[in-house]
Amino acid sequence: MGVLVRFELKKILDNRAGMAACALMLVMLAAIAALKFWQETRGVVEDGYYKKVVGALDSANPRSASLENGARARIDGSLENGFWGYHPYTDAEKAYWRNLADEIAWPLEWGYDGGWHYVLTWKGFSGLAIIALCIALSGVFAGEYRDRTVAVVLPTIRGKRVLPIAKTVAAFLFTTGYWLVLAVAIIAIHVGAYGIEGWDLPVQVTLGLDNPYSLTVGQAVVLSYVLGYIIALGMAALTLLLSSKMSSTMPVAVIPITIVFLGIIGLFSAPLAKVALLTPFSGLSYAFDAMVSYAIGPFVSDLPMMLATLYGIMLIAFVPLAIYSFTRQCPR
Repeated sequence: MGVLVRFELKKILDNRAGMAACALMLVMLAAIAALKFWQETRGVVEDGYYKKVVGALDSANPRSASLENGARARIDGSLENGFWGYHPYTDAEKAYWRNLADEIAWPLEWGYDGGWHYVLTWKGFSGLAIIALCIALSGVFAGEYRDRTVAVVLPTIRGKRVLPIAKTVAAFLFTTGYWLVLAVAIIAIHVGAYGIEGWDLPVQVTLGLDNPYSLTVGQAVVLSYVLGYIIALGMAALTLLLSSKMSSTMPVAVIPITIVFLGIIGLFSAPLAKVALLTPFSGLSYAFDAMVSYAIGPFVSDLPMMLATLYGIMLIAFVPLAIYSFTRQCPR
C-alpha cells in the first residue's frame, strides 16, 4: 500500500497542468498579500478605530449611548431588515443571533490587529486555491483505462481493491499538504509584514463592532482555515467522484471551477445569495463575518456550520462512491 500511495502521489505531482495551477495560485495569493503591504507603506496608515466607533455610535439611534448598546442596536436593525434586505430572519434565527451576541464580553479590549486584519479580510481568496487543487486531482482516476496504466497493478494480488484506495489516500495527502502550505504562506506574509500583535483581541476589532461572534481574532483565523480545509476535502472528494466516472480530465476540472465562479456571480443577486454562499469562495468570504443563517423550523445553522456539514457530507459520501465507481470499471 505504501508503495502504491507514493506512486499515485508522484503521478499527481507529475500533472504539469495541475502543478502549474497550484503554483500560480500560490504566487497570485502571495502577490495580493504583498500588494496590500506596499499600498500601506506608500501612505499614512489609517486606523479603522474612528470609523468603527462612529458607525456604532449612530447619533440617530437613541440606544447608541455606548459602544455596546450601539453594536446591539445595529445587530437588531440588521435582523429586522433581513439578510441583505431580502431574506427575512425567522424568530428562531433572531433568537440565535441575539443569544450569540450576548456571549460577547463587554467592554471590548481595543488594540492593533495588524496583519491579522488582512488575513481575515482576504480569507475568501483561499477558496480560489481550491480550483487549482481540483485541476491537480482531475486525473487521479480519469483516463486510467484509456492510457492503460492500471494494467500494471490490477493483475496483482489485491490490486483491484488496493489501487483505488491508494489513489484516494494520495489525493488527500496532497490536499492536506497543499492547504497547509497555502495557509502558512498567507499568514506568514501578512504577519511578517505587519507584526504578530492582535491575535488575542476580540474579532469585533477586525470585522466590526456589530459582529455577533464571541471569538478572538486568532480563533477566527484558525476556524476559517479549518473550515477551508473541510471545504477543500469535500471538493477533492467531488473531483475524485467525477474523475472516476469520466474518461477525460477536462470536464472533471471544469465542473468544480464552474461551481466556484457561479457562487461568485450569485452574490450579485440577492435572491440567490444564500445559495451562492454555500460555494467555496463566497462561503469563506462571509464565514464568521456576517449573520448568514439557515433555518428549518426551530433548528438554526449559521454559515460556517452549514458549510462544514455540507462539505463533510460530500467527503463521507463521495469517497466510497468514487472508489466503487472506479472498481466497478476494473476488468474482471
